[in-house]
Amino acid sequence: MKSYLSLFLFVIIAAMLFYSCDDLVYSPKEKNYVNVPVPDVKMSINLDPVSDTLYVSGTVDLKYKINISGGTFSKAILYIDAVKVGESTNFEKYPAFHSEKFSNGKHIMRLEVWARTYSGSLADKLGSEFLVCSRSFYIFTDNHDAI
Repeated sequence: MKSYLSLFLFVIIAAMLFYSCDDLVYSPKEKNYVNVPVPDVKMSINLDPVSDTLYVSGTVDLKYKINISGGTFSKAILYIDAVKVGESTNFEKYPAFHSEKFSNGKHIMRLEVWARTYSGSLADKLGSEFLVCSRSFYIFTDNHDAI
Protein backbone atom coordinates (compact mmCIF):
# COMPACT_ATOMS: atom_id res chain seq x y z
CA MET A 1 0.00 0.00 0.00
CA LYS A 2 2.86 2.31 0.85
CA SER A 3 4.43 1.71 -2.58
CA TYR A 4 1.14 2.68 -4.30
CA LEU A 5 0.98 5.87 -2.30
CA SER A 6 4.57 6.81 -3.15
CA LEU A 7 3.94 6.01 -6.85
CA PHE A 8 0.78 8.15 -6.79
CA LEU A 9 2.67 11.05 -5.18
CA PHE A 10 5.48 10.69 -7.75
CA VAL A 11 2.97 10.86 -10.63
CA ILE A 12 1.26 13.93 -9.13
CA ILE A 13 4.58 15.73 -8.60
CA ALA A 14 5.82 14.80 -12.09
CA ALA A 15 2.57 16.05 -13.65
CA MET A 16 2.84 19.35 -11.77
CA LEU A 17 6.47 19.76 -12.88
CA PHE A 18 5.65 19.08 -16.53
CA TYR A 19 2.65 21.40 -16.39
CA SER A 20 4.70 24.22 -14.87
CA CYS A 21 7.51 23.91 -17.45
CA ASP A 22 5.58 25.35 -20.39
CA ASP A 23 7.89 28.36 -20.46
CA LEU A 24 10.85 26.09 -21.15
CA VAL A 25 9.33 24.86 -24.42
CA TYR A 26 10.06 27.03 -27.46
CA SER A 27 6.92 28.31 -29.09
CA PRO A 28 7.43 30.98 -31.74
CA LYS A 29 5.13 33.97 -31.77
CA GLU A 30 5.19 34.31 -35.57
CA LYS A 31 4.99 31.81 -38.37
CA ASN A 32 8.39 31.20 -39.88
CA TYR A 33 7.11 29.65 -43.08
CA VAL A 34 7.97 31.46 -46.27
CA ASN A 35 6.55 30.51 -49.64
CA VAL A 36 9.42 30.04 -52.07
CA PRO A 37 8.50 31.13 -55.58
CA VAL A 38 8.79 28.59 -58.36
CA PRO A 39 12.08 29.29 -60.15
CA ASP A 40 11.69 30.78 -63.61
CA VAL A 41 14.42 28.76 -65.31
CA LYS A 42 14.09 27.65 -68.91
CA MET A 43 16.46 25.13 -70.46
CA SER A 44 16.84 23.51 -73.85
CA ILE A 45 19.32 21.03 -75.33
CA ASN A 46 20.03 20.56 -79.04
CA LEU A 47 22.77 18.89 -81.01
CA ASP A 48 24.93 21.09 -83.22
CA PRO A 49 24.23 20.42 -86.10
CA VAL A 50 20.61 19.62 -85.33
CA SER A 51 19.79 15.93 -85.76
CA ASP A 52 17.79 13.31 -83.90
CA THR A 53 19.93 10.39 -85.09
CA LEU A 54 23.72 10.15 -85.06
CA TYR A 55 25.97 7.73 -86.92
CA VAL A 56 29.30 7.38 -85.14
CA SER A 57 32.51 5.39 -85.39
CA GLY A 58 35.42 5.80 -83.00
CA THR A 59 35.71 8.62 -80.50
CA VAL A 60 33.42 11.56 -81.22
CA ASP A 61 33.32 14.94 -79.53
CA LEU A 62 29.66 15.85 -79.62
CA LYS A 63 28.68 19.50 -79.74
CA TYR A 64 25.53 20.61 -77.96
CA LYS A 65 23.65 23.86 -77.80
CA ILE A 66 22.49 24.35 -74.23
CA ASN A 67 20.38 27.37 -73.42
CA ILE A 68 19.77 28.21 -69.76
CA SER A 69 17.89 31.34 -68.77
CA GLY A 70 17.35 32.18 -65.11
CA GLY A 71 19.95 29.74 -63.76
CA THR A 72 23.59 28.74 -64.11
CA PHE A 73 25.16 25.60 -65.57
CA SER A 74 26.34 23.07 -62.99
CA LYS A 75 27.15 19.85 -64.87
CA ALA A 76 26.32 17.70 -67.89
CA ILE A 77 26.06 13.91 -67.69
CA LEU A 78 26.09 11.62 -70.74
CA TYR A 79 24.26 8.28 -70.63
CA ILE A 80 24.25 5.54 -73.26
CA ASP A 81 21.50 2.95 -72.80
CA ALA A 82 20.99 4.18 -69.20
CA VAL A 83 24.70 3.68 -68.34
CA LYS A 84 26.63 6.76 -67.25
CA VAL A 85 29.60 7.18 -69.60
CA GLY A 86 30.80 10.70 -68.86
CA GLU A 87 30.35 13.87 -66.86
CA SER A 88 31.56 17.42 -67.32
CA THR A 89 31.36 20.48 -65.10
CA ASN A 90 32.72 22.74 -67.84
CA PHE A 91 30.04 24.50 -69.91
CA GLU A 92 32.30 24.54 -73.00
CA LYS A 93 33.48 20.90 -72.90
CA TYR A 94 31.00 18.05 -72.92
CA PRO A 95 31.64 14.34 -72.39
CA ALA A 96 32.99 12.57 -75.49
CA PHE A 97 31.39 9.42 -76.92
CA HIS A 98 33.66 6.38 -77.44
CA SER A 99 31.82 4.02 -79.78
CA GLU A 100 34.35 1.20 -79.36
CA LYS A 101 33.00 0.64 -75.84
CA PHE A 102 29.58 -0.30 -77.26
CA SER A 103 28.28 -2.94 -79.62
CA ASN A 104 27.40 -2.12 -83.21
CA GLY A 105 23.84 -1.01 -83.75
CA LYS A 106 21.29 1.32 -82.28
CA HIS A 107 21.69 2.87 -78.84
CA ILE A 108 19.91 5.64 -76.96
CA MET A 109 22.08 8.53 -75.85
CA ARG A 110 20.73 10.82 -73.15
CA LEU A 111 22.31 14.08 -72.06
CA GLU A 112 21.31 15.47 -68.67
CA VAL A 113 22.08 19.10 -67.90
CA TRP A 114 21.95 20.29 -64.30
CA ALA A 115 21.51 23.99 -63.48
CA ARG A 116 21.39 25.94 -60.22
CA THR A 117 18.07 27.75 -59.76
CA TYR A 118 18.82 30.34 -57.05
CA SER A 119 15.24 30.12 -55.75
CA GLY A 120 16.19 31.12 -52.21
CA SER A 121 14.96 27.90 -50.60
CA LEU A 122 16.92 26.10 -47.88
CA ALA A 123 17.96 23.41 -50.36
CA ASP A 124 19.27 26.12 -52.69
CA LYS A 125 21.20 27.76 -49.86
CA LEU A 126 22.79 24.40 -49.08
CA GLY A 127 23.71 24.00 -52.76
CA SER A 128 21.57 20.93 -53.36
CA GLU A 129 18.70 22.32 -55.44
CA PHE A 130 19.02 21.86 -59.19
CA LEU A 131 16.82 21.91 -62.24
CA VAL A 132 17.55 18.93 -64.50
CA CYS A 133 16.82 18.94 -68.21
CA SER A 134 17.46 15.89 -70.38
CA ARG A 135 17.24 15.08 -74.06
CA SER A 136 17.56 11.70 -75.76
CA PHE A 137 18.96 10.92 -79.20
CA TYR A 138 19.41 7.73 -81.20
CA ILE A 139 22.98 6.70 -81.95
CA PHE A 140 24.00 4.07 -84.48
CA THR A 141 27.52 2.79 -83.84
CA ASP A 142 29.68 1.16 -86.50
CA ASN A 143 32.98 -0.14 -85.19
CA HIS A 144 33.95 -2.13 -88.33
CA ASP A 145 37.26 -1.22 -89.93
CA ALA A 146 36.95 0.58 -93.25
CA ILE A 147 37.97 -1.54 -96.25
